[in-house]
Amino acid sequence: MIPDWVFDIRNIYLNCDLEPEDCDALGAFVIHTFNKFVDAPNTLTVRCEEEKRADGLPDWVWTAEGYEFSKYMPSCFDPTYCEEQPPFLETAFMYPQTVLPGTFKFEDGEVVTYQCKNPSK
Repeated sequence: MIPDWVFDIRNIYLNCDLEPEDCDALGAFVIHTFNKFVDAPNTLTVRCEEEKRADGLPDWVWTAEGYEFSKYMPSCFDPTYCEEQPPFLETAFMYPQTVLPGTFKFEDGEVVTYQCKNPSK
């Protein structure tokens, strides 16, 4: 069975604690990319562990693929949807004409149909 939703765990970058988009824009080196496919983790266990805060007090932590996290919790998403727009062709009509990213799920069997058009008309 394919889980409906999985965790969207951020990449880990070398010397960059900014948002992933900012780290990418800076060209930061990616240390680890987490699985975001249908078999990605859909369960995380958060534990209260001692001496995890800077002041030595306990804090909540969780691990994924051998990496430990605190404070940050990843969002969830459904990996069975096409996140991108379908390809655009200037020389073809597309039906349906508008497809919003993330609205077509591969299991639903939805399709986009292209029909060639005459560019001189």
